[in-house]
Amino acid sequence: MGNPKSSNSVEQHISLYFDSALSKEDEIQLIQKIGNDPSCSASFSKEKTAREFLKNNLKRSCCSKDMINNLRNIGNNQSH
Repeated sequence: MGNPKSSNSVEQHISLYFDSALSKEDEIQLIQKIGNDPSCSASFSKEKTAREFLKNNLKRSCCSKDMINNLRNIGNNQSH
């Protein structure tokens, strides 16, 4: 992570954290930064709240049975 100086970099690392895309070392550094920097902690909380809101309130449309069957058929044809 390299001690990010800009808030944009911190926000990128926070986003990567929630996407499970940070290395363990970067994750540890970010968690330490969140504990020591109130603005970083606020950004982390804001991102967490936004993601939880989307997860709990976003309605996902269902696929039709025909589409599911077509995808299965494509998968079966490619494995042969």
